[in-house]
Amino acid sequence: MIPEASTFSFSIFFTPYLGSSRDETIFYTIHISQKSMIIGHETIRERLRRAVEKRRVAHAYLFVGPESVGKRAVASELAELLAGESFPSNTTVLRPERIEEKGKVKEVPIRVKAIREATHMLGLSSRAGRGNVLIVDDAHTMSEGAQNAFLKTLEEPFPGATIILVTHNEGEILSTILSRCERVSFALVAERALLDAFPDVLETLRRLGRPGLCVSFREQAEVFAESVRKLDMLQSFSSLPFHDRAMLADACVNDIPNAERLLVWWMSALNRTMNDLTHTSERRETLELLHAVSATLRDMRRFPGSTRLILEHLFFFRSGTSPLLLQMLTKKNPLR
Repeated sequence: MIPEASTFSFSIFFTPYLGSSRDETIFYTIHISQKSMIIGHETIRERLRRAVEKRRVAHAYLFVGPESVGKRAVASELAELLAGESFPSNTTVLRPERIEEKGKVKEVPIRVKAIREATHMLGLSSRAGRGNVLIVDDAHTMSEGAQNAFLKTLEEPFPGATIILVTHNEGEILSTILSRCERVSFALVAERALLDAFPDVLETLRRLGRPGLCVSFREQAEVFAESVRKLDMLQSFSSLPFHDRAMLADACVNDIPNAERLLVWWMSALNRTMNDLTHTSERRETLELLHAVSATLRDMRRFPGSTRLILEHLFFFRSGTSPLLLQMLTKKNPLR
């Protein structure tokens, strides 16, 4: 059963938006139905509840694990446990914004000014005697300058304040930040639990083990249908015609954030497929494709200016970036 939903508000910083100056930060409030999105993670939630009850809450947490498994929802639940009657007025959420420029969608990093404003609010509420919570969603998108600014807050934490970093890519976060946070590791949710909670959602999505995707599909079925269609195409990749591969490459290049998510979902599906295969040759072929997708994701992040070339190499040659292509990309991007 899905717990009964409750609706609450969050203060949100977005930085920046299309048409704004690069130093501008947007601040406003949104409403989220939180409890209905928490499927699974009972052990983690009980551990956090006990920490609150015994007043042994860390000043900073790192919630790390695959996308859309419920990290953000559990962070919200912890904020509510910490705040009590003050929730949600004392909870601030900081996250990157997705913008469209020249027909392409990209994520704008969380910048220094947003970090300074968020930590300033954290300090004000702390001095006022309220337990305040700052949730940094997609924390790996903080710029290098923002991470350095954020590090100062972790080194000198405000009394009674709690910071929760949420990420699926901890490799992009400074080790000095990671070492100052208590790590909470999330895993994919069992398909059985998702079937119980979302019997009306496509099996393709349930098999990915990500409740957030099921929620999104239920709330925005028409919008989400295109992503599901692309995922279905990828799962029959071996027999995919050339023109379909070209179409996928074009779609991915024009929306990099969604392209990365689509490849991550594909990796989850390949992992699940591996568990069902019995023939050694099929398992080997699937494993090779899994490694190719993983290498593609890595190189898209290393060489953002060469995304089309990297994706086409995957879709047309069924492999990750070749040594020769890597050499070319490194020469083209010497600082990387």
